[in-house]
Amino acid sequence: MNQKIKSDLEAIVIEKADIAFANVARILAETNMRNLGSEGIPMFIGLNGAVEAPVDDKRRLDGKRLSIFLEVIYTALEFDLRWITEDKANPMTTEEIILANALSVLAYAEFKAGLLKVPEKVSHNITISKSDRLSKMVAAFSEGRFIRVVNYHNTPASASEAVAKELLNFGKQYWPTGVAELEELFAGKWNYPRPPLLPVFYEGYRNNFEIAAPHTETAGLIGWFFIITGFIESNPEDQLSFAKRCDIDLAKEEFDRDRLAMTWEEVSKLSIKHVIAAHTYHHASVLEVRNAEEFSKEIYYPATKLRQVIGKNPPAHAFKYGTGLCEWKEHDTELHKANFTWCFSNTAIHAIDTVLKQMS
Repeated sequence: MNQKIKSDLEAIVIEKADIAFANVARILAETNMRNLGSEGIPMFIGLNGAVEAPVDDKRRLDGKRLSIFLEVIYTALEFDLRWITEDKANPMTTEEIILANALSVLAYAEFKAGLLKVPEKVSHNITISKSDRLSKMVAAFSEGRFIRVVNYHNTPASASEAVAKELLNFGKQYWPTGVAELEELFAGKWNYPRPPLLPVFYEGYRNNFEIAAPHTETAGLIGWFFIITGFIESNPEDQLSFAKRCDIDLAKEEFDRDRLAMTWEEVSKLSIKHVIAAHTYHHASVLEVRNAEEFSKEIYYPATKLRQVIGKNPPAHAFKYGTGLCEWKEHDTELHKANFTWCFSNTAIHAIDTVLKQMS
């Protein structure tokens, strides 16, 4: 399959537009068919509010190469996904959904399957989309303001071998990136021998502690664990119903386990070697957090609780569905007051303080 995808993606850049469109759509379908219970979702995401990489930094060359592919992939998907109607429950616009899909196709081919090994000078004969979202992401890539991410959710025992293999492979190619390293990246610096990578584990599953964390450590990587506070605070016998109410996917093999979520003791242990971050109380989207009571429950309480458990401010927060390019000033203001440094989304991580200043 890898060779097939490789030839298809080379065709995206060097063949006719109609062939490119068909290939991108098929690759997207193949990436969407991945077993998310046993492998991560690879993504490229922009760094909003980050300092540009130095002019001679290799991240700029890497980003420029990738941006050429991104432009064509986005344009192909824009044509193929033009029928998309926006979901009122999802804060992402059609442009953002297309961008997220384009970044997923790009990432799957480039760093998960080890593809896109084409000459640096390439050309295409497609009229590139004029999307504002695409333009912003292309600028971020060209300036070296991007990072590779792999998003995980459930990591049950049946997926242990696959997750271990995948993480070991990533550990050979990429540099472990914790809070200090991400701060350097946002400052425009990266003086390590390999590119940065964030393995991100969402929800706070028990199996993330038992399966994912040990494999991440064996691979020499640093995991970012985004915790749904209410999931962990629920009594073990209530966690299944909480998960169903709050749209938390579960592995069927775990339905009969006595506990589905981590304990606070496990969260504390994880914080020694990994990064603990907030993922709201109820797995809420920005559209579900609009008044003082909701801000308190979904932003301030998780920040306070995690601070008590890990002994320091959790550095990042993420809403369900993400927040597009994180342009939600009201929510950013509350996140800033709660002492979060970054907001994670589907297509970007942004430095909350810097972006707020840019919006004012």
